[in-house]
Amino acid sequence: MKNKLSLKRKNIETKMKNKNRHGWVKIVESFTSIMLIAVALIIVIGNQRSEIGDSSSQIYDAEYGILREIELNNELRNDILNIPNTDFPDFPVNVTKANLDTLNSTIFSRTPANLNCRARLCQINSPCVFDNGETDKSIYAKSVMISANLTSYNPKRLSIFCWEK
Repeated sequence: MKNKLSLKRKNIETKMKNKNRHGWVKIVESFTSIMLIAVALIIVIGNQRSEIGDSSSQIYDAEYGILREIELNNELRNDILNIPNTDFPDFPVNVTKANLDTLNSTIFSRTPANLNCRARLCQINSPCVFDNGETDKSIYAKSVMISANLTSYNPKRLSIFCWEK
């Protein structure tokens, strides 16, 4: 009788241990499934945000390419450096100004077909703002400093402002 009672106790204890193990397994399974759902949501939200940012990154890349070409071209640098500090024109891409014809044609030729771009030459320590009245569009700006050539030091900032058509 004693053996039967001790066997029953062992069986009950074994069942209790198995139930406890099953409980932990269910908790781990639940936690894992919640983590998988969370990771899937993060990936989906991240992809949606990157799709939104694609056009802005393309616009910034186009601006960077235009400014980099101007920055590395000695003729264009000299055109910018030869402008007196007292005269900082706002030159749209489609308008030609004295001493800036090559610069305007470079900007115009490098501007993608889906963008409108305007450039502005400013002093280094002054704000280089763009006022076009296009308040309903997002305007993307990028700047580069043109400071010197082999013979002169006359720092200026060239900013380019682009928006989608």
